[in-house]
Amino acid sequence: MSNQLFDIIKSQLSEQVVDQLSTQIGNPNKDKTMLATDGIINTLIGALAKNASTPEGVKSLDNALERDHDGSLLDNFLGVLTGNTQAGDRQVDGLGIVMHLLGNQTTGAVDMITKMSGLDRNKTSRLLIMLAPVVLSALGKVKKTKWIGYE
Repeated sequence: MSNQLFDIIKSQLSEQVVDQLSTQIGNPNKDKTMLATDGIINTLIGALAKNASTPEGVKSLDNALERDHDGSLLDNFLGVLTGNTQAGDRQVDGLGIVMHLLGNQTTGAVDMITKMSGLDRNKTSRLLIMLAPVVLSALGKVKKTKWIGYE
């Protein structure tokens, strides 16, 4: 599952999207943005896997996907980033997603990604919050197209 999810998310990260992400976080170095993006995606996918390792976690994740993350955010991710397309509040609540997935490990994750990418901590935090809805939307798309099975 994680490889499919990673591939779907990476397919959304065109040069134009990476440019926009860099602009949104105030970072002119797109290579650092891409390094941080890869670290963030891997971190969030790992957190999803950990949360889904229990029956309660699977049920909670399934409910969140059904309610808020059907994959439609990916239909015009660049539009959402630039503010030209609106998405539902819960669909783009990056901070809420990050706190649910990482909780008290958020600071450590930001520090690790900051060190790995060379971005400053605030930019890494902003990028994490921006990308969290994309990861859940990609998982919702996987679920919706039945590429993976859920119980």
